[in-house]
Amino acid sequence: MTKPPASNIASDYSMSKAFDASLYLASAAMTATGLVRMRGELMENYGFAELTNIFPSITIYLMGLGLWVFAMTRNPLSVAYPIGTGVAIIGSVIGGILFLEESIDMSKGLGILLVLLGVFVIGCNSKQTARQ
Repeated sequence: MTKPPASNIASDYSMSKAFDASLYLASAAMTATGLVRMRGELMENYGFAELTNIFPSITIYLMGLGLWVFAMTRNPLSVAYPIGTGVAIIGSVIGGILFLEESIDMSKGLGILLVLLGVFVIGCNSKQTARQ
C-alpha cells in the first residue's frame, strides 16, 4: 500500500483545521446568541406565560451546543473543550456589551485577553497533540 504524498496530507490537515475552526466559531456564535437572547428575555419577562418566548433562544443555544459536540468528536478533548468554551465565553461577553448594555472594565478586558491567549496557545499546540 502506498502512502499519499506529504503535500496532500498537509492540505487535508489544513482543510480539516479550517473546518474545525468554522465549527468552533459557528458554535460560539450560536451559543452566545442563545445566551444573550435568554438573558434579554429574562430581564424583560418575569411571569411564566411570558417565558415561553425563551424557547427560540434555547433552540439556538442547543444548536450551538450540537456543533460544539460535533467539534469535540473530531479533536482531542484537551483541545476541543478549552477552545469551544473559551470562544463561547468571549462571544457571550461581547454580546452582553453590545446588546444588553453591560459594561466592561479593566479586569473584564484583561480576562478576555487571557482567554484569547489561552485559546491561541491551545489551538497552535493542537497540531502536535493531534499527531501523538
